[in-house]
This record gives sequence, structure tokens and C-alpha cells, in this order.
Amino acid sequence: MSVAPWTVRRGKARATTAAGSREDRLARLRSLSRVPGIVPIVVLALLARARYGSGYVWYDALYHLIWGHDLITGHLPPDLQVVHSPTPHPLPLAVSAAAAALGSGAYAVMETISLLSLGGLCWAGFRLGQRLAGWPVGALVALILFTRPFLISQTLLASIETPYLALILCAAAMEVHRPRRGLPVIAVLGLAGLIRPEAWVLNGLYWLWLAPTRSWPERARLAAAVLVAPLLWTIFDLVSTGDPLHSLHETKNAQEQPDTPRSLGSGLLAGPTYLRNILQLPIVLAGVAGVAIAVRQYGRRALAPLVIGLSGVATFLVFGVAGLSLKPRYSFQPAVILALFAAVALLGWRELHPGTLARRVAMGVAAVVALAVVVFFPLSSLNGARDTAAHQHTLQTDLVALLGTQAFSDARRTCKPLRVTDHFNSPPTAYILHGHARDVIDGDFVDGTRGLMLTFVRSPVPLAFGLPLVDPTRMRVPTVARPVVTNRSWAVYASCP
Repeated sequence: MSVAPWTVRRGKARATTAAGSREDRLARLRSLSRVPGIVPIVVLALLARARYGSGYVWYDALYHLIWGHDLITGHLPPDLQVVHSPTPHPLPLAVSAAAAALGSGAYAVMETISLLSLGGLCWAGFRLGQRLAGWPVGALVALILFTRPFLISQTLLASIETPYLALILCAAAMEVHRPRRGLPVIAVLGLAGLIRPEAWVLNGLYWLWLAPTRSWPERARLAAAVLVAPLLWTIFDLVSTGDPLHSLHETKNAQEQPDTPRSLGSGLLAGPTYLRNILQLPIVLAGVAGVAIAVRQYGRRALAPLVIGLSGVATFLVFGVAGLSLKPRYSFQPAVILALFAAVALLGWRELHPGTLARRVAMGVAAVVALAVVVFFPLSSLNGARDTAAHQHTLQTDLVALLGTQAFSDARRTCKPLRVTDHFNSPPTAYILHGHARDVIDGDFVDGTRGLMLTFVRSPVPLAFGLPLVDPTRMRVPTVARPVVTNRSWAVYASCP
């Protein structure tokens, strides 16, 4: 039976058109990968701002602003040894010093930087996934990171974790794109090493990976580059406090959350729980499966993210051996890598031959896991993080307004000292007043106590962070105290003859 020539030509035309459209789509995707990174980072930050709000500046970041203000006003060295103060981090302190020049305007700067860091983290996750396994995997990694409640909560309180994670994923993407790239990767990890010391380990491991392919002079130069971050941190601690290991000692002695795990055994138990809370159980399980798939499918290309994840696990456990407080956010490094491998597992069937039994089974398993992710999607937790941040942002704005009133300024000149009912309120009060946290006394304000008392009108402490709930009924106002100024969130009382 013969086939009409026009039928053959039409079939060929359709095939040519389909092939052309596929090439056009691929060309558009390739052009997207050439877009300067700042563009998608800003777009993602704007999306985060629209979905989650602007955020606020919480405890650790507030102390860095106070120390930054010390630096720009010549109060040297900065006062790093206040009771209840967090561990200082050199790069966040340098950024905070620049922002502190704007006074209360620094809040908006820090919030913007944090949202841009989330955009950078999602974009770095996309690029890493794209370069490892294709753009669909990269897009899924970015989506997973953009929708993890605990990560969003940390971003919205201007935590250092988000920029740190963005930098290490950026370094991994650079290495996957061009293996043994060398100094550029070391430089990015060096910046991360001025935020968290875990990056020192990554840089050391990367040097060991580079060394066999380099001459001895090159090894020496790269080793010097690797040592820059730990040396700068040590010099900073020595000049500021007289103790080159101040940050280590401060972290070990911190008692902000005394019930957190502090041993190897408790770390082994807490680690999986932290990962589950950060990612959800279906994504954790998919991530573990994805490790095996990536190693088998991509070989050495999967080495960089795998080492970052394993290094994060190892340093988490070493912290436990050293008796350091094992907080949930210390699990972020392996968590973001598990997010990458979960995306590989969910879309790994794309690498199998069409029509095969293995591909159909892999698609079925991926569909079940994806359904579980959707069913247990943490929408209420994301909304809770957004609402908590909005509440805290209101408190932050109201505190700036209250402490800027003439009534408060007049009372502060004649009635001292200033007291707060919780040490969490010391840094924001001190920063707004251009002072130091040690100048603001925290504790009970009982009859016979002289001074001003700053207290809540409503409790601001977010339960999402595991902090104790503040009970406003326990905030005693002396019977002889008179109200000075109040707004919807805060009140100041005076007890001076």
C-alpha cells in the first residue's frame, strides 16, 4: 500500500516543526541561564517580600548593629562581652557597621539584605541543581528551599544562616560547573567562613581536592587563601577581647537555651529530628534515596554537594562532642543538600530510557513521594512564620516610635536607670538609644525601685522559635509608678520621687 507524497511531507513538516519548537524552548532556557544572577535574585527577594513580608531584626542581628555602631563611632574595641550577648561574626559585623550609620533605618537595610540572601540561596540552589541534573531539578530545589518554614523564619529575623547557605551552595554550583576551579571557589567559601566557621572545614577539604593537580607553589598560594578567613576571625577576636578563641568560648558557654542537646549521643538523636522539622519527612527520605541516585548517575559531579552535606553532619556531631549547644539551625547545611538530592530523586526517572519498566517504577515512586509532599505541605507553618514576623515588625516599629517621643526623652533625663522586663528587649532598646546593652538593666521592677520601666502591652515572643512565652501578668508595675508614654505595643512607667 503506497502512501501519498503529501502525507509524508506533512508528517515530516510536523516532525520538523516539533523539533524546532523543542530547540526554541531549549534555546530560551539556555538564554535564561545567561541572565545576570542579580536579576533572578532580586525577583525572588521581591516574591519573598510579597509572600512572607519584610521581616524584622532579631536578637543576634541587633547586637551586631550595636557593635557596628561602636565601630563607626570610634568606640573601640566594640563591647562584645555583655551578659547574654551572642557570638560575634566578622562579616555580619562589617555589614552591620555600614548599616548602623542609618540609625533605625538600618532595620530596613538588614531586612532587605536578608530577603536578598534568600533569593541568592534559591538561585544558587537552582544553578547547582541545573548544573548537576538539569533545569527541572534546579527549579525544584529552589521551590523546596523557598517553602521551608524554619528557613523562612530564620530569614525573616535577619539570621546569618541564609547568606551563609547561599554562599556555600554558590561555591558548590561553581565547582560542579567547572571541577577543580580553584581560587574563585576558595574565595566564596572564604566569605562564608567569615559568617560561620564550618566553611573553614569545607575550604580545607577543597584544598585537599585541589592539591594533587597543582604544583607546590600553587598549593602554597591556595593554602594561604584558605587560611585568610580563620586568621581574620582569630585576629578580630584577639583585638576585640584579648582572647583569640573568644568566639569558641562564647559559643560553648552560651546558655540562651540550656535544654538544647550538648553531646554526641543527643546529637545523633536530635539531628534526624532537626532535618525532619526543616524539610518534612518525605523530602528527607527522598533526599537519602537521591544521594544513591546522584552518585550512580552523575559520579564525580555529585561529589561537591555530597561533601558539603557530609561535612555539615560531621561538624554538627563534633560540636556535640565539644559540648557546644546543638541548635536546630546548625542542621541547615546538610538540610539544603538533602533538598538538592530530594529533587534528584523526584525527577531522576528522566534519566532512564523511555518505555522501560525501571522508568515506570521510578515515576510511580516519585509520584507517591510528591503526593506526600503536597498532602503534608506546611502551609499553616509558613503562614505562622509570616504572621509572627509581621507581629514582630509591628513591635519593632512601635518601639522606635515610642522611644523617639518627647515624653520619653524628658523622663529619661530626670529618671534613671532604664529597665526592661526581659533581656531580649535590651539590644533593641540600646540600639535605638545609641547606647550599649549593658546600659539597659533587665529584671523585676518592684516597689521601691527607682527608674524607668519599659514593658510590653502585649507579649511579643514567638513560640515558633522555642523561646519561653512572656506572661504580661507577671510584669509588675509598682503602685507608685506613673505612666509616661504608651502605644499599642509598649508602655513606659516612671518611679522617681
